[in-house]
Amino acid sequence: VVIALSTLLYSAIIANMSTLLLSSDSTWNDHRRREEVLKAFMRSRKLPTRLRQRIQNFLDYMWATQKGIDEDRILKELPETLQKQVTLFCAQHVIERVPLFRGCPPDVSASIISELQPRVYVPQDTIIEKGAWGDEFFIVNDGIVVVLGSDDSSAPLYLHAGSYFGELSALLGGRRQQSTMALTHCNLYSLKHSALERILHEHPSCI
Repeated sequence: VVIALSTLLYSAIIANMSTLLLSSDSTWNDHRRREEVLKAFMRSRKLPTRLRQRIQNFLDYMWATQKGIDEDRILKELPETLQKQVTLFCAQHVIERVPLFRGCPPDVSASIISELQPRVYVPQDTIIEKGAWGDEFFIVNDGIVVVLGSDDSSAPLYLHAGSYFGELSALLGGRRQQSTMALTHCNLYSLKHSALERILHEHPSCI
C-alpha cells in the first residue's frame, strides 16, 4: 500500500510539474509571437534603430518583471468586491508614503487607490515637461526619477521608491516648473487632479 501511494504521489508531482512547464512554455511562446509581430511592424515602418532598441528594452523589462502575466485581465475576472480588496492590498503601501494621504481612513484610502493609474517608463523617458500644464502627480513605486533643475545652476534631484512629485501642479493647477526624466526603468502611479479634487471634496477631513 505504501509503495502504491508513493507511486501515485510521485506521478501526481510529475504531472503537476509537466503542467507548469507546459504553461510556462506557452506563455513564453505567446510573448515571442507578440515580439516578432512588433519587430515586423518596426521594420515595415522603418523605425530608427535607437527607437527600436528602446521598444525592445521595454519589452524585455516587462517580461522580466511580469513574465507575461496580465494583471488587469486577472483582476477583471474577479468579482468587484475582490478586485477592490486585491487592489487595496497591493497599493496600500504606496499611498502610505505620501504625507497628504497618511493616516486617511480605510474608505478614503480605497477611493484614492481606485483612482491610481500605473505608469511604466523606460530610461531617458520624459515624464514631465517643464512648462506643460499639470493635471496629475506621480508616486514612485520602483526605479529612479531625476528632477532636472529649473535652471542651469540648479543640481538635479534623484527620487527613489516612496518619493512623489508634481503634487503642486496637481493640487493647485498651473504649469510645471521643472522637468522630470526616468533614469532607470520606472514603475509609477499617477493621480489626476480631477480625481484628487473630488476625493478631497468628499472627505474634507483629510485635507
